[in-house]
This record gives sequence, C-alpha cells and structure tokens, in this order.
Amino acid sequence: MPWADLDREEDKNNLEKECKSLSKKEDLLLKLRPHLEYQFDFDLDKYTFLAIVLSVVDKRLNEVYIRLVPDEVSEFEFWRNYFYHIELHKMKSGWTHKLGDPVNEAAREAAVQEELKRAHDEIEALKQNELAD
Repeated sequence: MPWADLDREEDKNNLEKECKSLSKKEDLLLKLRPHLEYQFDFDLDKYTFLAIVLSVVDKRLNEVYIRLVPDEVSEFEFWRNYFYHIELHKMKSGWTHKLGDPVNEAAREAAVQEELKRAHDEIEALKQNELAD
C-alpha cells in the first residue's frame, strides 16, 4: 500500500485518507501530462496490482474509473494521475516520494499548446468524417 513505508500510524492513516479522498476529486484524475508540475516516471505495469487492491479498498475509486476510462482519459492517464497525487501528498508532507524535479514552465506551456492542437486536429478530423458520411 502507498502508506506501507511510513513509520507513524498517524501518517499511515493520513495517507490512507488522502488516497480515498482522490476518488472524490475527478478533476485531478483527468489531468493531461502537461498539467503535472513535477516529473513522474510512471510505469502502469508496476502499479497494476496496487491499483486493483486500492480499487477494492475504495469502491468509489472503481466507480470513478468506470465513469472516466476510456471516454475522458486513458487507463494510463487515470492511474498516472491517481498515483501522481499520492506522491505529491507524500512530498508535501515531507515523506519519501517518487516525484522528480519541477517541470520547466516554458516546456509545460509548450506541451499544453501541443496537446490543445492535437485535440483540435482530432475534432476537425471527426467533423470531416461526419461530413463524408
């Protein structure tokens, strides 16, 4: 569990509570990579078992997953965002975390613009397909 490496019971309870509260914050689970403030090397294969266990522990998390994936975000994005915010909470609490350096603001803005352009192009392609039909 994300709180397993914490020593104090109070800290473990705090992080468990934070993990469960994330399922109530859908906006945090919808973020795209350019919106993240810190580097986070996320490998879904390494987190799959933990994601399954946490979905059992927090029934709302499973419900939110079903509601958002794949229509709003990919499975990868959903879980990356979920675990990113757990790591962010750990960092802000002064605990050991897996976040890297802050993302350069200019690079982040460029990535956001690139993502917006990609979304716009995708919408235009869908419109063209509808017109062709």
